[in-house]
Amino acid sequence: MMLRRLCEVVSMPLTRISRHERDMAGDILIELLKLGSAAMRQQTAQRLAALADSPKRVTLLLARDDVSVARPLLEESTALNDSDLIHITQTASSAHRRIIAARKNLGEAVVDMLAIHGDVQTLSVLLLNTTASISITTMDRLVRASRDHATLVAPLLRRQELTPAHAFAVFWWADEDGRRAILKRFAVDRAVLIASASDMFPIAAEDNFADAVVRKALQYIERRQRNRAAMARSPYGTLEAAIDAALAKPDLFVINEIAYICGIKPVTAAQIFGDAGGEAVAILCKAVGLKRDYVERLWRALRRPVSPDPASPFQRMAFAYDSLAVAKAQTVLRYWNWALSSDFNRNDLGKAEELDEDASVARQAAALVLGRPKRV
Repeated sequence: MMLRRLCEVVSMPLTRISRHERDMAGDILIELLKLGSAAMRQQTAQRLAALADSPKRVTLLLARDDVSVARPLLEESTALNDSDLIHITQTASSAHRRIIAARKNLGEAVVDMLAIHGDVQTLSVLLLNTTASISITTMDRLVRASRDHATLVAPLLRRQELTPAHAFAVFWWADEDGRRAILKRFAVDRAVLIASASDMFPIAAEDNFADAVVRKALQYIERRQRNRAAMARSPYGTLEAAIDAALAKPDLFVINEIAYICGIKPVTAAQIFGDAGGEAVAILCKAVGLKRDYVERLWRALRRPVSPDPASPFQRMAFAYDSLAVAKAQTVLRYWNWALSSDFNRNDLGKAEELDEDASVARQAAALVLGRPKRV
C-alpha cells in the first residue's frame, strides 16, 4: 500500500507537487523497491515509463533491474537521456543493450557506446534501427565487425550512412546479393571529378607527375583505364596478347604485366584475381574494355573452371560483366586500386582495429581488406 501511495506521488506532474517533494518521495520509494517483489518493480516501471520527468534515481534503478522490469523504461522512457543510456550500456547486460539498440531516435553518442560494448546480436538490432544516428567512426567499427560476422552485411548495406569506402571494402566479403546491391548503389560515373580535374593532367605531366599525392589522385580520376606507357614497355604490347600468353603458360611475370597494362598495381590485381565470387574479375574486364571472348580467356588463364551452373563463379562473373557500364566499372576498379595500393603498408595487415582514427581512408581499407583471410 505504501509503495502504491509513493508511486502516485512521484507520478504527479510538477504543476501539482514541487520537484523537491517528489524527489524525497522517490528516495523513500527506492528503499521499498529494493525490498519489494519483481511484480512490484514491474508495475512501478510500467507506470514511470510514460512520464517524461520521472525521478531520475528511481528510473535508473529500475532501468538497470532485470530485463523483465527494465524493458518498458528502456523502450519508452524519455526521462532517460543519452548520459543515462550510456551508463546503462556500460554497466547492464547484453539483453539491456539489445533493447536500447532498438530504441527510437538514438543519438550518435549512445550508438557509439553500443557498438563498443555490444555483441553481434546488439549490432544487428542497431543496424535495423532506421531512426538511430550512426557516426562515421562507428560505421568503421561496424564494417570491421561485418568482416567476421556475415549476418551484419545485409543490414549494413541498407544504412544511409554507408560511404563508398565502406561499401567497396565490404564488397570483398559480401555474398552475391550484397555485391549486386553495392554495385547498383555505389558504382557511379565520375563525370564531375573528371571535368573538375581535367586541367590538372597537363600541368602534372609537365612536372613528370613528380608530386606523389597528386599523381595518386589523378590515377583515380583518369578517364582511360589501360596504361599506354605500360603497354609500350611490355614484351606483349597489348592486354589481349598478355592474356594469350597467360593462357598458354601462366606465371607471376605475365600476371603482373596484365595488372600494369590494366592500370592497376599487382597488389590490387592479386586481390581481384583471387576473388572467389568472380564479380571482381568482371569489373576489371569491363573497365579495361575486354571483349567477351577475352573475358573467358582471362578466366581460363587464371585456372578458374568454366561452368554452366547459374550459381557458379563463372556465371556470376558473366552476369556482372553484362550488367555494368564501362564508366561505372572504371570507377570501382580505380577506387579499389587507389584504396588498396596508395597507402599500403604490410605492417598494417590484420591490424585494422589498431590503426589510429586519423589514418588515411586508403590505409584503413588496405589493412582491412588485404589483411583478411580469403573465403572460399
